Amino acid sequence: MTSINNENFYFPNWHPESWKFCFQKQIPNYKNELSLKYSMNYLKKSEKIVLDQEIIDLKNLYSQAEKGNLFVLQAGDCAETFESCNFDDVKNRIDHLEYLCSLLEENIKKKVVLIGRIAGQYAKPRTEQFEFKNNSKILSYRGDIINSINYSEADRSPDPKRLITAYEKSKQTVNWINKIKKNNLFISHEALLLHYESSLTHYSSFTKDWLDYSAHTLWLGERTREINGAHVEFLKGIGNHIGIKIGPNAKPNEVVELLLLLNPRNSPGKISLITRFGDSPVLENLSEIIFSIQKKQLNVTWISDPMHGNSFKSHTGYKTRNFTNILNELKNTLEIHKKMNSILAGVHLELTYNNVTECTGGECNLQEQDLHLRYETYCDPRLNRSQSIQLINNFSKLYLEHKIS
Repeated sequence: MTSINNENFYFPNWHPESWKFCFQKQIPNYKNELSLKYSMNYLKKSEKIVLDQEIIDLKNLYSQAEKGNLFVLQAGDCAETFESCNFDDVKNRIDHLEYLCSLLEENIKKKVVLIGRIAGQYAKPRTEQFEFKNNSKILSYRGDIINSINYSEADRSPDPKRLITAYEKSKQTVNWINKIKKNNLFISHEALLLHYESSLTHYSSFTKDWLDYSAHTLWLGERTREINGAHVEFLKGIGNHIGIKIGPNAKPNEVVELLLLLNPRNSPGKISLITRFGDSPVLENLSEIIFSIQKKQLNVTWISDPMHGNSFKSHTGYKTRNFTNILNELKNTLEIHKKMNSILAGVHLELTYNNVTECTGGECNLQEQDLHLRYETYCDPRLNRSQSIQLINNFSKLYLEHKIS
């Protein structure tokens, strides 16, 4: 069978751990090397979380989305927790995601591919290495795969055994998903903890390529997309579909350089650009990047993440996002794509089925003084059940208004 990517033709010296020789950011400092080696060896011998054919199928679907033949809904929790890995919670998450998918599909009259931020979204990048509380300084919480949310020096120390726990809970979640789901559902997470990702990467005799079996698709974060960095080094060698988060600091020439490196064959369905500018900055940045990519005739699937560029600290001290800003970024993004004769092929959202109070606005009319009532996220604020349904409905109307005929 012909390889789906075969990047080793371009990178003959690449191997799953070649990232260790590159500049590293957002990589935890594990003090127990023997424990880390044990955990990585355990993962290397473990059963795959996803299958070769599923990875291929998703890339083919992305190539269709790129042409406007279908739409991508990528959504789920900001950060999964080990505690949330129980059947009832997973079922509620899947039921809500499938409902949003069917609602969007019905509204826009187009097939929608559903990709969950689930079964592996246990690591989170942090801007600050340390947190301060009660006049004490401690390592920041980096996600359950790295350390604990509990506020003590021992809990915040990176623990290699958590890699095994994350794998086992991801595998269990996928097993439950396969019993629960009514239609196709793919899994995704940020490719952040490279000890984990590289340990679950193997050469595929089926595709004649290296595949990361931790998820069907992974994304490269805004904080880790340095061209000479460890995360780009790892991702350039795998055959999975890759998303790239693009924020307001991204320069068009840098984005082009990334695309040429991560997709040297310029294969359709290989890369999605997930833009996350903010409702106003998108007007200043997106057109120039689209133009640069069109000029080079590079194949990408355009996705809008209207969440991350619209975060702010409320007057009550909580990190939050406003529903109107989120919807405005989607509206502005659609307008720019239409103006540039480009195709917005998907959205990337952080949301939950729970009636949390983390984002303000929407028909539920949450105010900043309400945030403390059910502020349950371990990291970034999520749309609640009501807000996520409203956003899908409102976005659908905008999508149809801006559809390129």
